[in-house]
Amino acid sequence: MEIVKVKNKYQIVIPEEIRKEANINIGDFLEVKNTKDGIRLEPKVLVDREFIGALKEFKLAKTLGPFRNSKEMFKFLDLSKKSKKYRR
Repeated sequence: MEIVKVKNKYQIVIPEEIRKEANINIGDFLEVKNTKDGIRLEPKVLVDREFIGALKEFKLAKTLGPFRNSKEMFKFLDLSKKSKKYRR
């Protein structure tokens, strides 16, 4: 167990060992919940609403492009990752 101090703007420092175990990095978002056992911090990924809408349309095949379906596109992307031409 680690003890941390609450700073003047109610900030705390998450100890290094705990950050590493939880894979928390600078710039990550954490959801803060008040539970009956105490305060809980949970890493979260934020996704733009427009991206979610576009993804839903793509899954419903409401897009134009060289692929007949999402499986073809993902297969192409997977092969592109493995290709030397696309490596950085």
